[in-house]
Amino acid sequence: INITPVNKVLEDEVKSTVSGWVACTENKDYDCFKSYLLEDYTYESTDGTRRNYTSRLSKLIQIFAENSSIEIKYNNIQITENGSNKVLARYFQIYHSDKHNDKGYKSLYLRKVNNSWMIYRETFSPNP
Repeated sequence: INITPVNKVLEDEVKSTVSGWVACTENKDYDCFKSYLLEDYTYESTDGTRRNYTSRLSKLIQIFAENSSIEIKYNNIQITENGSNKVLARYFQIYHSDKHNDKGYKSLYLRKVNNSWMIYRETFSPNP
């Protein structure tokens, strides 16, 4: 497989999207979080959890209500083009909240819609 490095503009746009989306989560801002998702969005975890757009947003309301604070650290973001107007952003994440802590690899599949990078798929692989 030949992976072409993404250009700097694309890389900056995607990194900005990821950082904005993480900030929405940390700020427990439902409308902000939702604004990054496409309606065909899906979530999958290696533990078997699967959610569609509606069930992910319902779960998010619960998560925000149950936690006084959420902190997400991430690093080593790798961005690859994944088709026409699509990219994959993969990074190592450490998540900490009142009710849940985990760390592992997050993959965000993004599609460019009206000049904005939007998340249509999210996967998480916990790292013990």
